[in-house]
Amino acid sequence: LHGHSLATAAALLAAEQPPARLQRMPPPPLAVRVAPAAHAAFVRQLRGQPYYLCSAVHATGVLLAHSADARARPLLSALLHGVFGDLGQPGDQQGLAELLARLCHLQLITLDALLPPGHAAAPPVAPGGTAAHFLQPASWLYELAKLYLRRLPAARRFAQLALTGAVEALAAEPSLRLSLADALPGGSTDTGAALPQRLAALRATCELFLAAVERHAAAVPRAVQRLAAAVWRGALGRGVAQPAALALVAQLLIGCWLAPALAAPHAYGICIDSAREAFPPSVARNLAAVALELTRLPSVMGSDAPREGAEEALAAAVGQWVEVVLL
Repeated sequence: LHGHSLATAAALLAAEQPPARLQRMPPPPLAVRVAPAAHAAFVRQLRGQPYYLCSAVHATGVLLAHSADARARPLLSALLHGVFGDLGQPGDQQGLAELLARLCHLQLITLDALLPPGHAAAPPVAPGGTAAHFLQPASWLYELAKLYLRRLPAARRFAQLALTGAVEALAAEPSLRLSLADALPGGSTDTGAALPQRLAALRATCELFLAAVERHAAAVPRAVQRLAAAVWRGALGRGVAQPAALALVAQLLIGCWLAPALAAPHAYGICIDSAREAFPPSVARNLAAVALELTRLPSVMGSDAPREGAEEALAAAVGQWVEVVLL
């Protein structure tokens, strides 16, 4: 472990490509079949010493890569399945949390622009491209953090506790339309006249979800609190101002946790009686619109650009919730 190349160690864990279908478990690495005892000892060492895994990730150059990159995807699968066992044990959960904290700190000191300018959310990383912002969607580290927060049992329970009621209230309004895309000029509506009303309804719905999350702030899992605190300390250590540091923590909690849970509720165990199998298309579009608007709020928090009254209120609500989580 100490005397060999860390890049070689990472390649050993990802010796075989994962299958195309994500619901299947990846085949065991070659080392498991050749020397299972040695491989098990090696994995135990890696699990208990996240410094080496962090160094291996840095050496492979996938920290800012697209999550589907030829180098990135096998390593993502190897970490989640091969090293941390799909978070099946408390030790696996703690080990991946420590690794994520180190990787977030590494990304904080690597990037030049941590948040996108203005009030727009960072666009997903293009295939073959690299991340330009902290935890940018579709980046390797974003996917690892999202998978961790989706598989962590306590994080799933919190999402179910805090969001199910608001999702049920939204599903009870099938005629409500929140998507802004078809309200823009040139969309499915004849003019953009519906945009102000649609935007007001969307922000009011975001307030509903943020109020639900705030009510259950004391139930945020300790593992998530520790990860958020690590991002907070890393941002302050880099010299980021406190409002921007809060925005970076919000990027983790909303962008990698709550917004994905709204965009795909069933993946987080969020079910309601009227939609046990799947949500109606209109409700799914509304949930996606709310998730998209929420992912924009960290950029609003970290920007010095003027804000509208409703936008300011939403950003303030997110900031208050993040502060409670940190405390």
